[in-house]
Amino acid sequence: MNMYMNKLLKTKDVDYVIASDTDSIYVEMKELVDRVFADQTDKTKIVDSLDKFIQQKVESYIENCYKDLSVYMNSNLQKMKMKREIIAETAIWRKKKMYIMAAWDIEGVRYSEPLIKISGVEAIRSSTPHVCREALEKMYKIFLQGTEKELIESISKFKEEHSKMPFEKIAKPSGVKGLKKYSDPVKLYKLGTPIHVKGALIYNDMVKRKKLENVLPMINEGDKIRFAYLKMPNPSYDTVIAAPDELPKELGLDKYINVEEQFNKTFLEPVRSFAAVKGWDIERRASLDDFFS
Repeated sequence: MNMYMNKLLKTKDVDYVIASDTDSIYVEMKELVDRVFADQTDKTKIVDSLDKFIQQKVESYIENCYKDLSVYMNSNLQKMKMKREIIAETAIWRKKKMYIMAAWDIEGVRYSEPLIKISGVEAIRSSTPHVCREALEKMYKIFLQGTEKELIESISKFKEEHSKMPFEKIAKPSGVKGLKKYSDPVKLYKLGTPIHVKGALIYNDMVKRKKLENVLPMINEGDKIRFAYLKMPNPSYDTVIAAPDELPKELGLDKYINVEEQFNKTFLEPVRSFAAVKGWDIERRASLDDFFS
């Protein structure tokens, strides 16, 4: 593909294939778009032309390459085929299989405005709180189509909203396994216990200590739970608590939720990782002008 694009655009040793995976490649078409559509701002026409170019030129070229390979390998049948999947305006890779794209066309489905396609990152993981998933999707859109200033303002706004949310909104959802495996009769839990299992064991211990077994449900093997970090000191004597859904008021832990740590772990760290790729800050930095304004 690099040989083909260099020959077509009369360039030398330019790496147009910017990423690849087991059965796919990602080809940068900026050089082609800049030359053919220098004065064109209509994204729909650009996407239409790229779609036509890929179908008529690129796919036929790849098909001929596969035919040559089939002959070279003395194959009985040529079964290899590649088709265009996405036409995207911008894309950011955090690492292998983790990317976000502003896609105008996915497998022939055209969009009136770019669809933010997300793969392998926190916004699509069930272990990320729903409110954070929604907020992360907005941040990813800013990374692809917005500015650093918009990102900083959006983070600040969501942080304020997040600080007022209850446990069940900001706690991380998870299934729990290994309650017996990791429990310890003396220390409550063993060294190396996963944090969500630790939170479940602490919850069950508090329910028993407060003699609330007939009032509150216990967490059992295989249950779905939510867990959050705690500020120290607190009545649980530890830094994490889990609950089946809402955090029972009977445990007296509501005011000890470490909202700052929860925000950092479930939202800010994923944002920071993409900001590092972009070279953006995630909070406003003071400048000398601020001291004289």
